[in-house]
Amino acid sequence: MASFDSVKRKVMRPPSAQNWTRLNAFGDLERTTLLIANFAVGVPAFNYISGVGACKDKVELDLDLDTAVKSVQRSGAPAGRGSNESLVRAFYEYDEERRYGFGGRAESFNDGAFRVSREVHVPTKPTFTIINSGLLCPVLLCGWQDFPFDETHTRLFMTVLEIGLFSFADYRRSPAEVVLFPMEGLGEGRRRAPMVISRGDFHLLSEKQLREQSELYVEAQSAALPIAEQVWRQREQKRQREQQSNNEAFIFMEDADLFK
Repeated sequence: MASFDSVKRKVMRPPSAQNWTRLNAFGDLERTTLLIANFAVGVPAFNYISGVGACKDKVELDLDLDTAVKSVQRSGAPAGRGSNESLVRAFYEYDEERRYGFGGRAESFNDGAFRVSREVHVPTKPTFTIINSGLLCPVLLCGWQDFPFDETHTRLFMTVLEIGLFSFADYRRSPAEVVLFPMEGLGEGRRRAPMVISRGDFHLLSEKQLREQSELYVEAQSAALPIAEQVWRQREQKRQREQQSNNEAFIFMEDADLFK
């Protein structure tokens, strides 16, 4: 039987801030527990690592569009290459006007983290950092095709970033942006459109609200571990039965060949 360690790590080590926010159901311990367990045992069809990386290289290295598109067409899971390409094209189009690298680029040297508890930290590293009016401005790029947050989740997300990144000494007086390109429109006219959430656009959660949700998440995390292990064991046992069945079928076919 394969190791359960990789699933356990996904339960105990939160993903990036935007993905961690999706694992929170406010005031609902049972729902948060199931969200964490499903995340841990789930295998996404693809991710946006290649697309976000190409956009980062556009800002930091002035990577041209043709090279960026070719890079995402060759990397990552085939199921996600079209989505990553659409992200890259949307970002490049938006950056023709926004011009992230125009004022200067700085190394994103802050590996931020929001502390849910003493043991649980949520990563908050910016995608890149630009210089805006002489100030360091962290920018986080999210590749989702749909924006799943309601107002409360958006407030949680921005609160986590404020505490875990924007309040750092280098960024304390700086503007900051979260940039997304969700799909808009219908049918053939459906396309990605820029959506920018700037620092200060949303009221942050109160200290009490954040503490209560953080405590709920830690409790849900502990409750999710045995659920995730049970699901994983069931899947592993099913996989082994199917493998054994396939092996037996192969042996039967080999034996049948002896009588030809």
